[in-house]
Amino acid sequence: MVRIKTSFEILNDLLGRGYFGVIYVEQNFPLPFKNKGVGKQIDVKTSVELLLSAAVVGNNVVGIYHTSISPRSNVELRGGAIFISTILPIDPMVPVVFCRSISDIFERFNIALKVSEEFKIPVMLCINENAMQNFYEVESIELSTERLSATITPDTFKKINTNHTLSQYNKIYEYLEKKFGDIFEGEGLLSYGDSNGKFLKFYVPLTIDSIIKERSIKIDRRDLHFWESITKHRDITLDLFDISGENQKIIKNYFCPGCPFLLIKKNIGFDNKILITDINCPTIRRVFGFKNSSIDNLIGFTLNKPSSNILFIGNLSNLKYSMIDYLKNFEYLFLNDGLKNSFGLPLISKPYRFKEKNAVLPYSCENIPRNSVLKVNPKKCVCIRKNEKLHCVEGSYCPALFENNGTISVNENLCVGCKLCELSCPYGAVK
Repeated sequence: MVRIKTSFEILNDLLGRGYFGVIYVEQNFPLPFKNKGVGKQIDVKTSVELLLSAAVVGNNVVGIYHTSISPRSNVELRGGAIFISTILPIDPMVPVVFCRSISDIFERFNIALKVSEEFKIPVMLCINENAMQNFYEVESIELSTERLSATITPDTFKKINTNHTLSQYNKIYEYLEKKFGDIFEGEGLLSYGDSNGKFLKFYVPLTIDSIIKERSIKIDRRDLHFWESITKHRDITLDLFDISGENQKIIKNYFCPGCPFLLIKKNIGFDNKILITDINCPTIRRVFGFKNSSIDNLIGFTLNKPSSNILFIGNLSNLKYSMIDYLKNFEYLFLNDGLKNSFGLPLISKPYRFKEKNAVLPYSCENIPRNSVLKVNPKKCVCIRKNEKLHCVEGSYCPALFENNGTISVNENLCVGCKLCELSCPYGAVK
């Protein structure tokens, strides 16, 4: 029987069949997948190591992320390990299968899982945002329910041969090439985000010479970090361009519900500032123009030339006592990612409404608090009746808000009650 299913429903069906013993979903992922066998509050880095450890003893595991990750390859697995991400990885150390169309999700998920099981190695599955926010006619969703029982024995803790040689990767490359037939799909210039453009179906570390034979390749500017990382040891020129044209789908800039960067922008603004962060979020880089740099580097840059035009936003855990005296050289806001000690810096008591800089926000991207779900009064949705822009949606970029039958509705599973949409609505419709 053919049914129309969203990408969330397709993946949720695959994950809900009991095959996977551990499922981790990065906090505030735009789609409401559920964790299994792991707590919500662990950070991304810890989660990757936890999943790998679980797979080493025989669990089949899945991690779902909306930031760039790169699992290590120096483990031999006894269970399958799939790391799903909507963002291209930087310097991937494991095989990557790419998916840019919802019609390919089921096939590519199973291919990634098969490679992981056959070669006992973690595999990444990159699904772009167009595919993640789409729907498709599906006949059936099937996944084998056979799985290894997780076991901890003396053999589990024997020293594993962690040297995945070129020979090993060549075997994986040959396997995937046979499965897919072609290395590339689509036509034209190389772009991960443009489903109509040309891009890799898969990538295997150390096999770049089999993929790229030209000395110069034209790539989408948004994919630069990926291509830079995999061609860094080759004499290949990257010719950048920006995707444009009628066929390009517009991808909504999804932020995490309650994103602290949006609240900071709303309260103190980003205008006329050099924006720097040590938080690896492609969305804030793309939308606001943040540059990535550590607090150590920034202090070095401003030692002899302090600048009030610099605004640094970073995790409090990266600050050290030895740095405190140098913070006067620029403006800053630290996000408290779990430290009880705020180094004596002022604390922001009302995150949804503040004007101070050089202070500490009580939470970070990793521990956004969940407050009461906000409600919308349809009678006050004046912007829709006046055919104006949707102030609450455009002001918050929040995936919890959507237009529904002439009014704004709130997805209660995603809303964290951050009040950003309330601050953005000029008509008082959101409370």
